[in-house]
Amino acid sequence: MRIFIVLMLLVSTTAYSQKKRKGLDVVSNIDVKVLAMKPLGNNSLAKDLQPFYGFGFGGNLMTPINFGVGLDYSELFSNVKYGSQNLYGNLGSPRMTVFDVFLTHRENISEDFMVEEMAGFSYYRYTNLYLDKSEKL
Repeated sequence: MRIFIVLMLLVSTTAYSQKKRKGLDVVSNIDVKVLAMKPLGNNSLAKDLQPFYGFGFGGNLMTPINFGVGLDYSELFSNVKYGSQNLYGNLGSPRMTVFDVFLTHRENISEDFMVEEMAGFSYYRYTNLYLDKSEKL
């Protein structure tokens, strides 16, 4: 009986004292943001529109082999400046939608220097409301 107890203690100690391998370590992040964008230049967007304000959110997954995938969505809103409605062509309340999907690769050059490459697809949609003053609501 003593030999059996000693043998079980040795087997259990050797079996459970081994380091277990870690599973696939995937690093992820989720971000929420508030956005502001001012059109620049000599064009109708810069002259006749107020700055765009909006929100966005996104996420990113990075695997241990330094490859990842990401997703980003943003929605921005603006208004036509007072008195510029006719100059802007009876259009009001512009809205911009941005949707991005991308793949990422991270290369550690040294402990202090890292390079990250990205390739992906972006979808931009810019819509306006047509203001017809002859129609009554």
